[in-house]
Amino acid sequence: MTTSSTPDRLKDNLKLFFERLEKCFLHRRWLCLVFFVYKKG
Repeated sequence: MTTSSTPDRLKDNLKLFFERLEKCFLHRRWLCLVFFVYKKG
């Protein structure tokens, strides 16, 4: 596992982020979204 942040890796991370975001909205778990953002900050 490499720690290099290649464009592809960044794209994967972004995709994962949006997938998680979409899942949160689909399940109407706004609390999950708030917690996710709070953890990031």
